[in-house]
Amino acid sequence: MRKVLESLVQNRTPFLEISHFSRKPGIYALFFIGQDFPLKNYQPSSKEIIYIGKTESSQTSRDRDTHFAEGKTGSSTLRRSFSALLRESMQLKPIPRGASDIEKKRYSHFKFDPLSEHKLSNWMKTNMALSFHEFEGSKSELDSLESELIEEIRPILNIDRKNRDNPYARHIKSLRKETGLSAYNNPAEITKTNFKPLKTARIMINTSQVHKYEDIWRLMVPKILDSINSGGVHEFNLGEQAFKAVGNR
Repeated sequence: MRKVLESLVQNRTPFLEISHFSRKPGIYALFFIGQDFPLKNYQPSSKEIIYIGKTESSQTSRDRDTHFAEGKTGSSTLRRSFSALLRESMQLKPIPRGASDIEKKRYSHFKFDPLSEHKLSNWMKTNMALSFHEFEGSKSELDSLESELIEEIRPILNIDRKNRDNPYARHIKSLRKETGLSAYNNPAEITKTNFKPLKTARIMINTSQVHKYEDIWRLMVPKILDSINSGGVHEFNLGEQAFKAVGNR
């Protein structure tokens, strides 16, 4: 673990100078290289890891195409934390993530209007450095490594159960909650997004065809693609029988 930490610190590179993103699973670390960190009374050094994460797919998909990509705040807890910290100073405008979130009142699931997404991405790319450690082990081993690293260094922006002793977690979560509520409490912004009413469909799956979760997904992909192409169903209700057939895996 110590060697992994040393490698992450030594290989940190400003985001705008990165020419290659790994296509392998691994651990990534973020560093702040700007002037004023948006968390009041906290200024990390350029060598301090402020966030540790893992990707079971690739650094390309998780870092380049999610955390630092415009329009991806709804899929990135890191972007939601930074956006909550920067919302007032950068005048970012939160909006609901989608029709399902509006109807189910999932206020913690928010994103931003296009201009705000653009501003957030530019700020992150300018002020962040990134490093990556490729990992060849199993998914459970990768998860354990991430947990050990977080427990060892307590990154300021890791605010989930793996970093319970983070003294700033409550404040960051509070700002995120305020941002989410702001997204759903602004009728003008919700109307402006022109969300269509949510359409649902109940799907019956032949349990004799299901032996693992992948089987459920394989059966659903054609239905999802048809829905996308037709503009029809937005949500599928699979019931519970198929999952009971798979068991607790």
